[in-house]
Amino acid sequence: MDERFCAGYKVLLEQHNVQLVGGDTTKGPLSITWTVMGSSQNKIALRSSAKVDELVFVTGNIGDSFVGLEVLLNHPTEMQEEVKDYFIRKHLHPVPRIDLAQKLRTFISACIDVSDGLYSELSHIAEKSNKHICIDIEKLPTSKNYKKLGYGEEIALSSGEEYELCFTAPKENFQEIQKISKITNINISCIGTVCEGKGVSFKKDEKEIKSLNLKTYEHFSSY
Repeated sequence: MDERFCAGYKVLLEQHNVQLVGGDTTKGPLSITWTVMGSSQNKIALRSSAKVDELVFVTGNIGDSFVGLEVLLNHPTEMQEEVKDYFIRKHLHPVPRIDLAQKLRTFISACIDVSDGLYSELSHIAEKSNKHICIDIEKLPTSKNYKKLGYGEEIALSSGEEYELCFTAPKENFQEIQKISKITNINISCIGTVCEGKGVSFKKDEKEIKSLNLKTYEHFSSY
């Protein structure tokens, strides 16, 4: 476990030109902690920067990581091996959108990565920006494998661990964002809008949905 973790961590450091400069030298039960620091000479997309009438986007697909964890925990026998491998890979080997974020940064306002579930991240942007976010359920991006298994919107919104980007941007930047999507071959979906108010709401067929059972990861919830 230690050797595999270190090997994977080394690959990430090299990919993103990051240096490891210190560490915890004590020995005990498994504990992995790190702090990343850096500086920016350009605009920083904070989660508090969303503005009224902006569009809401998410990169890639959501929900696959949850299914991957389910596969690892429950070992479903009815699922094809190649489909199992797909979901496991999505859970164990997420790809941080570092390069994509660099290309998008001049066109976006607020941004957060999807680590604790898309609903959770949308809630953070809404709260910190003091705005309301309305999401069109039918526009949520999910993979073909996810759709075939019949998982619904609730899992997609609650999943987490995808490390995709969720961001807002002015409407006039829509075409530029789609150009970046095409150049990078990474799907970027427009899933909603920013409005006056607070919180996050969902609609389908232009009607508000109030019956979703959404769960998100809560840090330190066991303490």
